[in-house]
Amino acid sequence: MILVIQQTLDDGRLRERSVKKFSLDGDRAIFAPMSSNPKHAPIIVPRDFNPEDGKQVTILGLVRFVFDYQVIRW
Repeated sequence: MILVIQQTLDDGRLRERSVKKFSLDGDRAIFAPMSSNPKHAPIIVPRDFNPEDGKQVTILGLVRFVFDYQVIRW
């Protein structure tokens, strides 16, 4: 699944929106970048119902079609 996500840090003072590939791995969700740039790291969200790290990941949308001629890597 390819999703548009928003990650907020520092209790909402910093916001980042990006397109990521979503997968589940045991008790964590992995939002992997679709970039070949090694600087772009995946966002890993462990299953923790009461986190206290100031981060929040929100799914904004599901990507159903891409208007581009580039290959989407899985």
